[in-house]
Amino acid sequence: IPQLVVTFLIEEKIKSDHPEGQISNAALVNLLFAIFDILHKLAQAYDLRKDVQNAGYAFKRTIKAHGFWVESLSLSGVNQILSSSFDTTAKLLDAVTGKCIQVFECESTVYGTVALGTSKVLAACKTAAFNNGGHIRMFDIATGALDYDLKLDFVPNFVCVYPADSGSFFTGGDQGLQRWHMPTESASTPQLISTYKVQGGVQSIAFLDNDTFVSCQGSSSVHVWHVNKEEPTHTIRANENDVQVWSVLAMSS
Repeated sequence: IPQLVVTFLIEEKIKSDHPEGQISNAALVNLLFAIFDILHKLAQAYDLRKDVQNAGYAFKRTIKAHGFWVESLSLSGVNQILSSSFDTTAKLLDAVTGKCIQVFECESTVYGTVALGTSKVLAACKTAAFNNGGHIRMFDIATGALDYDLKLDFVPNFVCVYPADSGSFFTGGDQGLQRWHMPTESASTPQLISTYKVQGGVQSIAFLDNDTFVSCQGSSSVHVWHVNKEEPTHTIRANENDVQVWSVLAMSS
């Protein structure tokens, strides 16, 4: 689809320069390649679904949770999941019954959520439409009420709790990667601990242990970090430049 958009943008430029206003051969070829690429992706998705079915996996339940795309999912206690969506809400869902337990309201797209035990939820949200920046919001699970709203100068793609210190969290986006202290009785708003030097933004991170985490940015590289160093300790690159890593996950041995 992005290639189709580029095709039409190029086409408008080509047509405006053409004396007869005809569609150029270059634009037609580009459009055909874009259509082929979309069909190829659909075929790959179909093959993947067949592989899942052949492996013996099956859907246990379909939950109608949102009125628009679901951006991310995370676990929250026993048989509960948190979902975040483009419909400006995050929801706590019962995975067994499919019922909605609680709704958490944001101004715009919610990109990620994480549960803080059984009492609180952190949500990474975009600001209202046509505004730059984003928010990290803490909600009360029992009531759905907003406890605090941390304003950021970038749109956060995720939020996660530091495993070695549940009193701090990480968030990152197109313009940065940061670690913050949770609010306390003595400090009612989050306090910035660290800002990490990233290029190209951050899509997600995963912790390998209490001191080490990895990050990806939608490119062919994965960066490895120490929590107390502002620059990556080293970088892992894919063998193929066209490989794009959009999410990372640490697996226990």
